[in-house]
Amino acid sequence: MDEQRLHEILEENRRLRQRLVDLEERQLDTRSQPSFQRDKTHVTKVLKLLEQRDHTVEDIASKLDQVQAELETATEQVRLHRLALDLAVGTLDPGPVILLAFSGDGKLLLHNRAAAESFGDRIRQWRFHDVDDMDFNALDPYLPVFLKQVLASGRSTVRAAERGPRKITTDVTVLGALPNLDGALLRITVTKA
Repeated sequence: MDEQRLHEILEENRRLRQRLVDLEERQLDTRSQPSFQRDKTHVTKVLKLLEQRDHTVEDIASKLDQVQAELETATEQVRLHRLALDLAVGTLDPGPVILLAFSGDGKLLLHNRAAAESFGDRIRQWRFHDVDDMDFNALDPYLPVFLKQVLASGRSTVRAAERGPRKITTDVTVLGALPNLDGALLRITVTKA
């Protein structure tokens, strides 16, 4: 429920209360006292219902404010995490070795500048995405399958592949132990064959 709708409901409740008061005054003027006593009970019940509705709307508004504050806090935390990630990428070894850090379930978490140079802007779009969503065809198309196998086995290993005049060596270091791997670090070195 958005704030505008909340204010509309509160305004409607205020108008209904005012309408009840107006009707009550008119009834005093046009009817006799015994008849009014009977209707006054009904009016009182309606007023109580309106008050309950007001309290419910106020509770919802309070919860909405609380959730909005939590959302703002979470948004700020995400912004700070992204900033930390960008700083970490900048501090990783800028040498010719491509470094890619993956989570235990195969999602790209971190990369170095060499990876950004090799893959371009796509690397930033791949962050927090599964390795299967990434395009390694320029280097080694078998790399996603290889990483999944390494994560499943929980053992660090090295893979060498030749692609045209290039030799591509992928060294995977597993971080943690099965069954709950922390992740894996890939070091990809491209040399002439």
